[in-house]
Amino acid sequence: HDGRPHWGKLHTRDAAYLAAHYPRWGDFARVRRALDPRGIFLNDYLRALFAVADPLPTAQPDATQPTGRPPA
Repeated sequence: HDGRPHWGKLHTRDAAYLAAHYPRWGDFARVRRALDPRGIFLNDYLRALFAVADPLPTAQPDATQPTGRPPA
């Protein structure tokens, strides 16, 4: 069986397989990068599935929020 995966379920396909079976996979990848350039909506599973090599973004401290420490 060489069908497409069910997107509501975990599957074992990878980016190379998906690119071969979805003719517009490259278009999807470009739109995904344009809408989420920092990858904040990706988890480890999607990073592997979409072959995203960028590291996860790190949380930046919010200067407007108290840190629980006295001011320096």
